Amino acid sequence: MVAAHTAWNNTPSIGVALMGNFNIQQPTQLQLAALIKLTTALAKKYKINPTDKVVYFERDDNPPYIEERPNFTIAGHRDAGNTSCP
Repeated sequence: MVAAHTAWNNTPSIGVALMGNFNIQQPTQLQLAALIKLTTALAKKYKINPTDKVVYFERDDNPPYIEERPNFTIAGHRDAGNTSCP
């Protein structure tokens, strides 16, 4: 199964979501603590070094229509695409 969490980057990645509208309020401390715990467990399980860099892809309106965007292995949704999500 391939999720649809980050366009052009769904296959080589793991998506984690928090419930809420973070355009109008911040995640709760409980949500952030759970996110850190889960992200840490996934990083250990899959041997992901959070300080390593990888290349994400973003759609562009101009040829070649895909822009390469280097970023850390653990990144927010907006780090791999133009979005207001964290």
